[in-house]
Amino acid sequence: MNIRKATKKDINQVWEIFLKVIETGDTHVFNPDTPKSDSQI
Repeated sequence: MNIRKATKKDINQVWEIFLKVIETGDTHVFNPDTPKSDSQI
């Protein structure tokens, strides 16, 4: 396994993982309705 820092090219794959984490609404830092445009890589 090669672990590396995410780049802008990875945004769609990272966003899918991020949405799975926040979609239940029990995360306190991120709202499940956080738009993709708020992401930063």
